[in-house]
Amino acid sequence: MKTSGINRIIWILGGNIIQYISQFITLIILARILQPSDFGIVNACLIIIGFGTLFTELGVSYSIIYLKNLSEKHINNARILSVVTGALFTFCIYFFSSSLNSFIGLDENNIVLKIFSFYFILKAFTIVSENILVRDFRVKESAKILLYSYLFGYSLVSVVLALFGWGYWSMIAGQYAQLIISFIFYIISSKNIKFKFKDLNLNILKEMLFFGFGNTIANFFNYFSDNIDNYFVSKNMGISSLGIYGRSFQFFSLISRFFGLVMDKFFFPLLTSAQNNLIELKKSFWKLSIYNFYFFSLVALLLYSFSTEIIVFTLGKNWLQCVPVFKIFCIGLPFRLGIKINKTIFKSTGKIYNIAFLQIVNFISIFLLLLVVIKNKSLIQISIAVTLSSVLFYLYFTIRCLKILNINFLSYFKLTGRALLFYAIFFILIFFTDIFYAIFSFQSIFFKAIIGIILTYLVIFNKYVQKFFLKEDAIYIQQQTQNVFKSIFKKSGL
Repeated sequence: MKTSGINRIIWILGGNIIQYISQFITLIILARILQPSDFGIVNACLIIIGFGTLFTELGVSYSIIYLKNLSEKHINNARILSVVTGALFTFCIYFFSSSLNSFIGLDENNIVLKIFSFYFILKAFTIVSENILVRDFRVKESAKILLYSYLFGYSLVSVVLALFGWGYWSMIAGQYAQLIISFIFYIISSKNIKFKFKDLNLNILKEMLFFGFGNTIANFFNYFSDNIDNYFVSKNMGISSLGIYGRSFQFFSLISRFFGLVMDKFFFPLLTSAQNNLIELKKSFWKLSIYNFYFFSLVALLLYSFSTEIIVFTLGKNWLQCVPVFKIFCIGLPFRLGIKINKTIFKSTGKIYNIAFLQIVNFISIFLLLLVVIKNKSLIQISIAVTLSSVLFYLYFTIRCLKILNINFLSYFKLTGRALLFYAIFFILIFFTDIFYAIFSFQSIFFKAIIGIILTYLVIFNKYVQKFFLKEDAIYIQQQTQNVFKSIFKKSGL
């Protein structure tokens, strides 16, 4: 049993890391072949495709995974519902593509959405099989399907076709290749897929839809919050601007998701192990919050400082317009990871519908902020609005978490404020260093490296700095840091 659990963790972690690396490499290669407008067209289409995919699921995924008494009738009804909604969306997108093109800022005669519309019907056939694997803890199979479909589907096909001059069609072909490969694997893994229309039952459908309703609402508004900025950019600033903005966020997103995975691996066990003990959950929550702001502030500052070098080295000099947008997103990294911590608290205490409400509040805040700045048609202002919305969402989310855990806000702020003070001091230092570079036209990677090494030393290894900012928590931070490095060295055989 213990070995089985370890194998699952290895497959989840290993599969995710390999997929992140392959996504990173694919992004680098495509960015050096294709134009920003190519990425912009695909990003604009994905606004519609992503929404349609959520609608196709309609809470089915959540119900398949978490419904206690799942029967064959439930599975059959879920398959029928998914295919029907998938076919409906394929029909709607295909025949209303001209209007939708105008809505997302594309030329009305562009056929890309018509071609993309068949994505829904294919995706509908995989939804139930995909979630059954998750429910049955068939982690190895699930990880293999996700990894192989991306590597030999999207990554291979899109890169090869891009090299042959297919432009944005290379990425669309890659999307279909990934979907078709995963479809074949899910069909094989399911072995016996049946559509028994005689088993169609309105009460079963109602049960599944109601059970997954809270999660569905949360996912819808989370999707709107994540994509409303893409819509504003595409509609008001054009496809090329969306290409620049989308690559900046995707690049940042890969980095933040990777560090989110690190948090899952090393720190979230603190919360999950204490979820039935409110006192321990309180301690773990606030210590994890401090750890997040202390160490991931360092990561954010280093990414901010080396943003130009990172973009040029990975995407190339043609993407220098991404640098200021990427910098602003980096500032919000600790707050985005803080939101991840807060969501874990809500889920561990069963507050799924509360998360849905909070996602609605987040969507409203980001929508209003974008309305204010979009008239200036500035990618920098839009990225500031998105980052500011993340900070406000984090603060509001944190207040709600503190109420659940019965923690006084002022007491919590006094404790975490020291870590925030650390972030503010070093950010100001880095910011004025940036101004110095701009005024004197001075760009030295060596000078930046020295600052990065000093900053890293002060944060990770200097106990006096830790004691100044963290006081009694310095010992905890030191122990956790030692444990992380010991685990890394042990697993790497060093």
